[in-house]
This record gives sequence, structure tokens and C-alpha cells, in this order.
Amino acid sequence: MKTHTIVLSLLGFCLVAITALSGIYISHVEAQEVDGLEVVGGASLDGSEASLIASRFVQQVNILNQVNIKENADKLFGSTAFQSLVDYSRPIPEEPVGRSNPFAPF
Repeated sequence: MKTHTIVLSLLGFCLVAITALSGIYISHVEAQEVDGLEVVGGASLDGSEASLIASRFVQQVNILNQVNIKENADKLFGSTAFQSLVDYSRPIPEEPVGRSNPFAPF
């Protein structure tokens, strides 16, 4: 075997081992942190914790609603970075359609 094949094989094995070990570690973690609130073992949140999460969500939605793309559209679409983008899309060919109900008996 060539040296680079052995090195690549060992590297792949190490990557698989690290992924497996991290998955095992994550599955054994009992507590999760959700926006500063500790949720243990997937326990449900009480009313005050749920309302706190809901209020944070509403605050974030309000921040997103304040974003106005129209004000900066000329800067964005007129920039050289945007103008240098290339469209590599291709049309999707027509495919034959199957039965209207694929689960109907023959």
C-alpha cells in the first residue's frame, strides 16, 4: 500500500471515531441551556419560563421587522460583488407523470 493511502485511511478512521464519541457524549448530556433557561431531560417548561421565551421571541421578531432592505437596495444590488455573481441555473426538464393515486390497486 502506498503511504498516502494509509494516512488517508487513518485520518478517515479518526474522523469516524471522533464523530461517534461526540455523539455518545451529546446523548448522555442531561441538561440543555435554552436562552439562559436550564431544561433537564426534556422536561416541559412552566408558564413563567414559556412566557419568557415567548417574549424573547417577540423581541427578536420586532428587531427583524425593523430591517428595511429598500433603503439599502441600491447599495446592495449596485455593488461590484453582487454584479459579479454568475447564474448557473439550468431549466428543469419535464418528466413523465405517474398514476394519480399511486396506492390504488392495479
